Amino acid sequence: MDQKEFKQWLLSAQQYCMPRLIRMTKSKADAEDAFMEAAFQFWQDLQAGKVKDKRNLKGLLFVMAKNVFLGKKRKQNRKSFREYATDPQQLHVHEGNLMKSGEAEAYDSLVQQEEEMQALMADQQRKKAFNQAMKTLEKKCQQLLMEFIGHNVRLKELQQRMGFTSVDAVKTAKYRCKKKLVDSFKIKLSGVTK
Repeated sequence: MDQKEFKQWLLSAQQYCMPRLIRMTKSKADAEDAFMEAAFQFWQDLQAGKVKDKRNLKGLLFVMAKNVFLGKKRKQNRKSFREYATDPQQLHVHEGNLMKSGEAEAYDSLVQQEEEMQALMADQQRKKAFNQAMKTLEKKCQQLLMEFIGHNVRLKELQQRMGFTSVDAVKTAKYRCKKKLVDSFKIKLSGVTK
């Protein structure tokens, strides 16, 4: 993507990200600051070839902007630890930092949203790695694992359906297929998370 294309894309990405950032930050100025810093970093990463998966670039930019905002918020909270308040009712201790009670709930909510987003992204990466790993198996292995694990088909029935000579042959084939799947999954997962 050249600079002109990036500028055009950035306008549509801004329309996507800004309402979400404003809702999260509760401040248009903070949202704009976070968006611009993230956009600059995103452009640098794009030029350096660090952006591998280009299917949801707007989502990636939003996550980067959210992380910029949360990083600034954490720094700000660390600085506020040095300030002294005279009214203990207005203070709330959170992760060793002092902040006003209203800010603490908002901060807790942002941290929870970030953790949920990271968990969702990790789950999507695992699913993608599993699907890729499953595709590397032979068709007979795929069918065997899907029938046994996915549909809880008994070994004796699998022997008859798939033409194995004995139940022990089904067990051996299932073990080998499962081992191949797990090994391939580990490789695919490490490739997806990089």
